[in-house]
Amino acid sequence: MKPSLIRIALGVFLLIALLGITNTAHASSCRLSGVAGTYGYTTSGSIPTIGAVASVGRIVLDASGNLTGSQTSSFNGTIVHETLSGTYTVNADCTGTATVNVYHSGVLARTTNLEVIFENEQRELRAIFMTAGTVLTVNGKKTFHNDED
Repeated sequence: MKPSLIRIALGVFLLIALLGITNTAHASSCRLSGVAGTYGYTTSGSIPTIGAVASVGRIVLDASGNLTGSQTSSFNGTIVHETLSGTYTVNADCTGTATVNVYHSGVLARTTNLEVIFENEQRELRAIFMTAGTVLTVNGKKTFHNDED
């Protein structure tokens, strides 16, 4: 009788342990709907032909892979207000890419490609510009908790 009770207890323990592993694995997997939301962010670094560059902005990522936003940028002290649109991808390992079109007064000023990583249970993002000769990084955080699913 005791061996059956021990087997049942061991089976229940293993089942609970497996459910815990499944939940942990699911929590560490990223997807478009999980990263979708509104982020506040800063960009900083330099462009050799311009000098120091910094931006502060707000971007909205939707669950279909589209992005929109606006930012105020300083290009070596010259302030510019910019609007943004584009697309992004996210992989299960929380890495991704973004292609961002930047507009000045409705006119396309440049297109930027980024490599992105989502962190802190898809609440934060970090990115680096992939433009040769630039050294620019982005740090962002979801601005509202209800943007999470």
